[in-house]
Amino acid sequence: MPIPVVCHSCTAKFAVNDSLMGKKIRCVKCRSVLEVNSSHSVSPSQLPGKDGRSETGRTATRTKAAVTDDAPRKARVVRPETLDSPARPAAPEVATPRVVKARRVESPPAEAATRGSARPPVRARRVEIDSTRPAPANDSRTRRGRETKEKGQLVKAAIPANAFDPPPRDFEKFHRQVLTSFQADTIDHVPVEWSYRIGIVLVSIFMIALPIVYMAMIGGVGWAVWYHFTNHTGIMKSAGSSGSGRAVVFAGLIYLAPAAMGIVLILFMLKPLFSKPGNNSGRRSLQPGDEPLLFEFVDRICSIVGAPPPQRIDIDCNINASAGFNRGILSMFGNDLVLTIGMPLVAGLDMRQFSGVLAHEFGHFAQGTGMRVSYIIRSISYWFTRVVYERDAWDEKLEEWSKEMDLRIGWIFHLTRLAVWLSRRVLWLLMVTGHAVSGFLLRQMEYDADRHEARLAGSDIFASTARQLSVLGIAHHGALADLGQFYDEGRLGDNLPKLIVLNVEQIPEKLLKKIQEHETTAKTGLFDTHPADRDRIASAARENTDGIFAVSSPASHLFRRFDFHARAVTWDFYKEVFGKELRKSSIHPVDDLIERQKLQQ
Repeated sequence: MPIPVVCHSCTAKFAVNDSLMGKKIRCVKCRSVLEVNSSHSVSPSQLPGKDGRSETGRTATRTKAAVTDDAPRKARVVRPETLDSPARPAAPEVATPRVVKARRVESPPAEAATRGSARPPVRARRVEIDSTRPAPANDSRTRRGRETKEKGQLVKAAIPANAFDPPPRDFEKFHRQVLTSFQADTIDHVPVEWSYRIGIVLVSIFMIALPIVYMAMIGGVGWAVWYHFTNHTGIMKSAGSSGSGRAVVFAGLIYLAPAAMGIVLILFMLKPLFSKPGNNSGRRSLQPGDEPLLFEFVDRICSIVGAPPPQRIDIDCNINASAGFNRGILSMFGNDLVLTIGMPLVAGLDMRQFSGVLAHEFGHFAQGTGMRVSYIIRSISYWFTRVVYERDAWDEKLEEWSKEMDLRIGWIFHLTRLAVWLSRRVLWLLMVTGHAVSGFLLRQMEYDADRHEARLAGSDIFASTARQLSVLGIAHHGALADLGQFYDEGRLGDNLPKLIVLNVEQIPEKLLKKIQEHETTAKTGLFDTHPADRDRIASAARENTDGIFAVSSPASHLFRRFDFHARAVTWDFYKEVFGKELRKSSIHPVDDLIERQKLQQ
């Protein structure tokens, strides 16, 4: 039955469901936090605010959560239902995502940067799931975990406990200790077999032939149009000799329709050659003077694996790290590399795991020829994928014409759409063939890079890192779902990497078990560019090495201002999603939002 409630602050009267007995609610009028007691009355419950004064809590039900007038209201983050469909913030209905080019780090909104937290920072945890090769025990001073028994196996959850704490006060001493912790100047060379070299040549020839086939298709369509124009003029002559105006019109359509279809088809096939893919970087560049330890750490790993150091280090909000050519194909003839580091990745790994990830990325560049060939192969594969699946205003206009025009003329556009569809089916066949042929070579390159990672960080650490990346991916889904709830209340968290890490401890054991099952049952497919985790972990285990670097401090301590950078890339992420609709007043500390969320549960 409903419980009548009287607010002692503003004397407002309202009723709540009896299921809220003993729980905290918010007054519908003055927004004071109240506690429902057995006498059908309430007493104000003051919560400490950021300025020492009281702060309002949550509404009685989630559907009545307040939404500020200045908050963006159209974009939504959808809670993921399965592991195979990661949630992504949907683009605003009236504003397209804004692309943020790489740049020097600038301050995020002052409100988010200076606003305090209503509670101490929450210690987060990393998840490690055991396998046939257990990971080393964690340092109890820097980690905390939970242990449960699951069918005789131990499931252990932990993450660097102080990932978002400031680095050691004596940073220079810590700087020296990290750089002197490498136990060798190089790792054992990863050999390249002759079969692999021959494979590079054969795959390269095949992949380069695919664009040639594509150009030949365009030439074939052009030749067919020319042949029709020059050899089928008799259609018009026959219609003209009949003396019937209707016959002339019909003959004109018959004569001109194939030509029009061919010309439109050629334009559609030429279009991908000149259109550029969207730039979704959302990255910002770091400077060596701002983060000296990080730059020296990266340079040291490059020296150890025998790869050229990057000319620039960028950061973004992805759970990933990648090394690539700075200017695309123009950088292939030199060593103009750029390293991109995802701040959520740094927050979720310790320094040893992170060093292995970097060794993997630069292990690709330790074999210069192979990496350059790989770049060409990946570029061609990506281009074919764009040609087959990408749709733009041209496709929409062609569909619109075919539906709106009278069928006596519209049939030409219907046939044109059919021709475009058939051409894309042929290209799809070429794309799939290219993926199948290049997949073997790309998977072999991943195995080689994995060996670099294992030889630097250790075989066991490679396995724990693979599981950690899977767990962080699940936590990323949960963080986006949290953002959806926060957004419904007119708020956005100021630190997405931190929110992702905090979601690790919320992952249910059922999902942890699925990750473990996936690790042991996943198989590498014919078209996969990366081997399954099971195969990669087994390959790294055969290296049977402890590595040459064993520092277990949080990877975030490689940064002087990790929390600042994490909030900066979060702002960039929001700018890409919400564009001009994003307002600084919508940004709130993650700790405050998590506290509010707990009150609502």
